[in-house]
Amino acid sequence: MELKEQILIFGLGHIGGSIAKSLCKQGIRVYAEDLSKKTITYAIKNKIIKGTFSDLDLSKPYSVIFSTPPIVTNKLVNENKDLIKNAVLFTETSSSKNKIKKNAFINKIENAILSHPIAGNEGSGIDASDTKLFENKICILSPLKMTSKNSTTKAQKLWESLGSNCIKMDLNSHDKILAATSHLPHVISFSLMRYIEKSSNIKNKVLMGGGLKDFTRISSSDPEMWSDIFDLNKKEILNSIKGFKKELEVMEKNILSSRSKTKNFIAESNKARKKIID
Repeated sequence: MELKEQILIFGLGHIGGSIAKSLCKQGIRVYAEDLSKKTITYAIKNKIIKGTFSDLDLSKPYSVIFSTPPIVTNKLVNENKDLIKNAVLFTETSSSKNKIKKNAFINKIENAILSHPIAGNEGSGIDASDTKLFENKICILSPLKMTSKNSTTKAQKLWESLGSNCIKMDLNSHDKILAATSHLPHVISFSLMRYIEKSSNIKNKVLMGGGLKDFTRISSSDPEMWSDIFDLNKKEILNSIKGFKKELEVMEKNILSSRSKTKNFIAESNKARKKIID
């Protein structure tokens, strides 16, 4: 992406703020809008952005990035059609595409492509933004019906400038796969912390080791964002929960019946992790 191009970001939270920080550091003129005036003031004061939408020069090339909750993103698209249509590139960063992929407007334009940087953590807000958040991370690019090759190339260059490695994935596969690899782990983490909180005999912090802290780190994630994701990707998440329950039942039966079966179950899990993640 050329440094002369302007970038307009809607939403300066953890992801949007990190995009702004990284691009601004590269010398790109970044402008932003956010519901929080305090966030905008902070971003301008700390030179994370150059200004707001009103400062954007619409006579010169610009790209638009929506980094807002999925439901908000769809609403913003419908409210900013001319802005998006006249942009060099439009993309967004939501974890669930179920709502936005059905938007009639963006399915009729060539400059729109959906993105999902697999880079977030439990942090929220601009205070959690990080210039290196996307380095060596995967960013999924999902073209729409009319997305041009030029728009796909521009989106790839944008994310590569942030340090990401891009892969293409169709939208149906995206929500199905992410339900298992991202959304389900959050479901489990949220549920486990509730179980521990309700179990009075295991509340002693001294007895909570590193394993529990690492595993439940994501239970500190933003409730607003994740309730949206669970609602929008409901079907695929419920299918993942159903599959996980079956594996949990197998483990329960193994513990009840046989040490060797339990050992084999754990060994199979070890092999799966090495194959898929390590």
